[in-house]
Amino acid sequence: MSEKRSRRRPDIELTASVKADGLRFREVPKTEVRFFGEPGHESESGSRRTNLPEAVEPDVTYRDIQVDHRLAASDAAERDGT
Repeated sequence: MSEKRSRRRPDIELTASVKADGLRFREVPKTEVRFFGEPGHESESGSRRTNLPEAVEPDVTYRDIQVDHRLAASDAAERDGT
């Protein structure tokens, strides 16, 4: 997971964990994480993977995998006192 941590608690934080005995991709997935906020925001996300590389390959079976993912966001204007 991301080592960068805010000094204050995030306004929203989501965490998820998934485990599988085996996982196989027919094709390399296209993934994206985007945050939106107004008037401004600070955000971070990250994952910790066990037995699953960042760049997976098609038609390869990955065994005994686990992925822990975290998303967090804060209202930057609120932090600044505005």
